[in-house]
Amino acid sequence: MSDDLDPLSPDTALERYLDHRSGEISDQILQTHRYRLGSFVERCEEDDFHNLNDLTGRDLHAYRVERREEGDLKPVTLQG
Repeated sequence: MSDDLDPLSPDTALERYLDHRSGEISDQILQTHRYRLGSFVERCEEDDFHNLNDLTGRDLHAYRVERREEGDLKPVTLQG
């Protein structure tokens, strides 16, 4: 999308996020975040999103709708 931003893969973004949060939250919560966000990273790979700069709000909305319709997540999980 934007040529001004360096490419950022979903895997790298997840690791940066977890590293950033590591001093703020417990290891157990970090593992929960890794697990929950891991499904999003997998979906990005399946849908050939290799650069998060190319991801739009519409893409994120579609992902949330699909996860909600699958019915395997609690509403609180979708909020987080």
